[in-house]
Amino acid sequence: MLPPPPEPSAAPAALQAFREDCQRFAIPSGGCVVILTAGGEISRNPALAEEPTPAGSIVKLVTAQVAAQQRCESLSRARECRGSTSWMAANGHIRHIRCWKPQGHGSLRLRDALAQSCNLFFFNLGREVSPAGFQAHASAAGFTATRLDTWRNPLSPLGDVPSLCISPRTAARWMLQLAQQSTEDAPCPLGQQQLRAGMLASVREGTAKAANVPGLQVAGKTGTATYADGSNRTWGWFVGWAYPLENRRRPLSIALRLPETAGPGKAAGLAGQILRTWKTRGCP
Repeated sequence: MLPPPPEPSAAPAALQAFREDCQRFAIPSGGCVVILTAGGEISRNPALAEEPTPAGSIVKLVTAQVAAQQRCESLSRARECRGSTSWMAANGHIRHIRCWKPQGHGSLRLRDALAQSCNLFFFNLGREVSPAGFQAHASAAGFTATRLDTWRNPLSPLGDVPSLCISPRTAARWMLQLAQQSTEDAPCPLGQQQLRAGMLASVREGTAKAANVPGLQVAGKTGTATYADGSNRTWGWFVGWAYPLENRRRPLSIALRLPETAGPGKAAGLAGQILRTWKTRGCP
């Protein structure tokens, strides 16, 4: 079950200043930002905060969670990404999938696969977990499906289906839940450790490094999602959380969904601007 949003409290001067700062950031039309702090929610374009949107690669975090529960013993094993692979679909046709890195990522474990958002790693990992388990974890996180066959689609575990959706507000609450989870109490501590390490590595050295802020521990995941209208337009996502290094008890969680042409790099860059402002204001 997703945690409720933080209870609003009397906003200190620093938090009020941060709220005002957030209203000044340039958000493209159709974009939405939801930030959850100890002082409550801060939103840009809040009317769009509950709008289900194709989730793209942020779904890979769900696949990692499912694998940590169902396939814990296999998470120490590396999986190979050679840039492309083929499989036989249910209709008997041969289908092809490519990684965003044409030459492939080589041999990867979960941490680095998350950091680099490797499509083939999560395609292969997704085939090892049950569709029912994937559906249960995704639904618990707040994802919805606009097609009944979404949960059994072999491309769903890497987010390469426009029918798997989540809203920015739900994504921010999901990130708050992940930030507050104890690694020691997880069904598979190794899997939970690698998931967190992968999100941290994504910001430090991977696809979300534009969100890195010295002095903060930032964990995140980017995503690119195709519009559900059948066009080639894409949404850009960043979801994650941050702690002041000296105080991990009050994380900030954040979800950004930006419209076409923005891309995940711009989403991560905007997250970095917001987090730098949060740090400058004293991390209220």
